[in-house]
Amino acid sequence: MVITDAVPADASMPSHGSVSDPQCPDDAAGLCGLEIRTMSPHEVLPAISENVRRLVEDHRAYYEVSAHYIVLEQRPAGAAPSARRIQAGFDIDVYGAKPSHEAGPAPEYELGYRLLRELAETIVVNTSKSCAIEAIPFRSTTILDTKNHFVPLAMIRITITQKRGLDQAAGPAEQHALQEMEENLKALGVPRR
Repeated sequence: MVITDAVPADASMPSHGSVSDPQCPDDAAGLCGLEIRTMSPHEVLPAISENVRRLVEDHRAYYEVSAHYIVLEQRPAGAAPSARRIQAGFDIDVYGAKPSHEAGPAPEYELGYRLLRELAETIVVNTSKSCAIEAIPFRSTTILDTKNHFVPLAMIRITITQKRGLDQAAGPAEQHALQEMEENLKALGVPRR
């Protein structure tokens, strides 16, 4: 994924669509005119637009990684049911401080979600077919940061899971996807906490 200031689309830079609303009446965050295009396989994230860096800094964005578990219940005939907990992948929770005066998601939230969704789609193309990556928005959820004076936070979850079968644990493909996602988040200026 490449984040750039808006430029006319030509053959050398295929446009994947504009992130901002073309009518964008209030551009206090300087987000109008940002454009996203999908990276080619193994392309390195280029210089990031100053607007995106400012978005990350203004909302003090950071991320945390945790294991993604599934519970597999087996109920064989004539035997007691059993359950196994299997690590099927990883969850990457990306947090950003919400403006305290806003009840719902800020306009910047939608931009952040679109950027992370595009990044996930790009990484899944570059990994094996046994891996799935999904960006999940939590638009109506506010999380209070207990480590920082209960600052209200918005969150977007990126889930990396295996697609080989319910009884299979995460493997090298999911680990590689996690590593790529973390490298790209760090390139965006989002630190791990």
